[in-house]
Amino acid sequence: MLKSKTLQHHLLTIQQFLVDPKLANEHTVEGRRVVALKKLRELRAGGVENNIEVEEFVLHVLDLMERNRAGSDQS
Repeated sequence: MLKSKTLQHHLLTIQQFLVDPKLANEHTVEGRRVVALKKLRELRAGGVENNIEVEEFVLHVLDLMERNRAGSDQS
């Protein structure tokens, strides 16, 4: 998935919102986090910038996190 130029572009944009106060128009870490999350929501299914690659990536990451959590609960 990470080989996709489109997905790379969108993930880089979200990352830039987290670190660039000028781009995010926010000077606090929490404010930039809110802006980045809003952008991610817009890119997910149902968002105004709906992108299937972003949605599939997010679902994959969530699945991996769930599997990891389930594995640690069994320990």
